[in-house]
Amino acid sequence: MIYRLAFIDSNDKEVSPDKIVRDLDGFIQVHPKDPAGGSIYCLLADTAKKMTKEQAGGANPEDIALEAYKKAIYTESPDDVIQYALDSATAILQGRKDWTAIAELHGKFVETYPGSSLVMSSIVWIVKAKQREGKVEEGTKMISDQLKAKFGDPSAELVELLIDELVKSFVPRNVKPANIDPEAVDKQLVDLLNKVAEGKENATTNARIYYARARL
Repeated sequence: MIYRLAFIDSNDKEVSPDKIVRDLDGFIQVHPKDPAGGSIYCLLADTAKKMTKEQAGGANPEDIALEAYKKAIYTESPDDVIQYALDSATAILQGRKDWTAIAELHGKFVETYPGSSLVMSSIVWIVKAKQREGKVEEGTKMISDQLKAKFGDPSAELVELLIDELVKSFVPRNVKPANIDPEAVDKQLVDLLNKVAEGKENATTNARIYYARARL
């Protein structure tokens, strides 16, 4: 009920966002295990972003939103709510170009929920962040480790996203095309993927190796 009422208020221009944030925060403090906790935190965060610094008591409204999204991630909520919270928190950090924080955000999620269906997309973000930090080798190893379990599974659609990030790690952004030996890079990529597929070779692994080579 509190979520529905707050959602209605959030669309009412006559209701100030700071009041909605206070109401939602007060409710969740008293009912931390509420089934709608994740959605409440997300609505609180969405509303907090509408506040002025004055309404936020001098704090940065975006910081308040970020913390609420992070709390939503660790509630017992449906995947779509968790995904929304992860994406929203990531968007804030990406806007700040805080790649270390992005890696930490998704790293903690992967460590806490290794069996989640959202892990693969978080791995992609971790690798992107590592690449931005200049830790290319670390990102490449992480991708290859993750690919081993899913490389031959045709239903694992996010594998292609990991492959895309892997290819990027073989072609650094700051290196001119003229300074790259395409044959050498292709061989390195194929050798790595052959090791990933070793013992589990099938039509899917072959197709994905060809896909990776085509993305170079």
